[in-house]
Amino acid sequence: MKKREDKHLKIIVAALCLCLTLFGLAPASALAAGTAVQAGSISEAAPGATGLQIPVRIENNPGIAGAAFVFTYDTAALTLTGFTGGLFPEGGLIKNPDRNNVAFFGVTDIKENGTLFTAVFSVKSGAAAGDYEIRIGLVDGLDKNLMNWNADVVPVTFSPGKITVKAADSGTTPPATTTPESTTPDSTTPDSTTPGTTTPDVTTPGSTPSGGGATSGGSTPSATAPAATTTTPAATPSTTSGAANGLSAVNILDGNAPLAASDFTDVPKGHWAYDYVSYMAGYGFVTGKSTSLFAPSDSITRAEFITILYRMDGASAEPASVFADVPESAYYAPAVAWAVAAGVTSGVSEQSFAPGNRITRQDIATLLARYLNYKNITLDETNAEITFTDATGISGYAKDAVVSMQKADVIGGYEDGSFRPQGEATRAEAAKMLAVVHYFVSGSAS
Repeated sequence: MKKREDKHLKIIVAALCLCLTLFGLAPASALAAGTAVQAGSISEAAPGATGLQIPVRIENNPGIAGAAFVFTYDTAALTLTGFTGGLFPEGGLIKNPDRNNVAFFGVTDIKENGTLFTAVFSVKSGAAAGDYEIRIGLVDGLDKNLMNWNADVVPVTFSPGKITVKAADSGTTPPATTTPESTTPDSTTPDSTTPGTTTPDVTTPGSTPSGGGATSGGSTPSATAPAATTTTPAATPSTTSGAANGLSAVNILDGNAPLAASDFTDVPKGHWAYDYVSYMAGYGFVTGKSTSLFAPSDSITRAEFITILYRMDGASAEPASVFADVPESAYYAPAVAWAVAAGVTSGVSEQSFAPGNRITRQDIATLLARYLNYKNITLDETNAEITFTDATGISGYAKDAVVSMQKADVIGGYEDGSFRPQGEATRAEAAKMLAVVHYFVSGSAS
């Protein structure tokens, strides 16, 4: 059976070359070097953990129409259980986890940077504590197993990821977990950096935001939604047409919204996000990478995003071992505990929150929609629904959230008509979306 599966994979790759030849696109030369493919990492995985998602990212993508990747890892400790789509759509993946490989064949080049697909692993119950490297390469080591629609070979540099397994508990109660919604997790294809390496957007871990905007006082949150509030903000923001930077143009500074001048040298006046970053900084919700740098073009991690949302809510929660990859000592642990209790997040699996993963645009829409539901607030629908050109790429769990956030003018599409659901939101984009939501929520509560 295994030999037959290998043969099928080789036939698929050969079929791609044949199709290219039939269309007069016989294999040509290799493109310039510079393309990088990297496997993600997970820390603090417990023995027996399942559903651990390792995103496979590409940078400097010149365009890919066909690929065949193989994974190597310590099979005594880990098991590759499956794959989910990303830039490579689910329908185009040829999955073969039993043979540790996956292939993709498309009818056009995939040209975006980001998560190509996600490999799903489990940790065997008897796995010893330690770092387990996950290496990725081309099937049979052949250059032709990564090419574009012109049949140019795409030179690539691979970087491994890893799963860090922690020591098994001995004689203690296992950490508490929540049961994620089986059909609506926060993400099926999270983008990843090594958890914990991103500088947190905090100054005092777990602190309650200073300034206005606190709505819950110091009480510990529960999953019960607060009492209903009005749905119309105190001051209706003005809107303009367009979707610069993939976001609807809402001017949160109309009305009485406070504004503190931004001290960030990389977000000067005239920058499209200046007002929004200043708004968030003025409330104390963001503090930047340093006192002078906000890093507006950097990606934002799930830990950073949930921490800012926690501050916006003004909640207070004790850190808890809700997920295996969220240690109680982590700065974001109280925020994650609050978000789980409030029904804002259910993690990427039963045991993983993936705090260091870069958050995608569809996941931000999902978390914001859940947050508004927790606050029992329904935003006015100021926009007609848009049918994005890549709507089929929006995961099922996120579709309703994307529609509601777009119609409420919280998030929009790009000038080419796309939404880019798997694209990574920048810190500036996240600041804008969070500022708009906070403006509406604080207006509704007033």
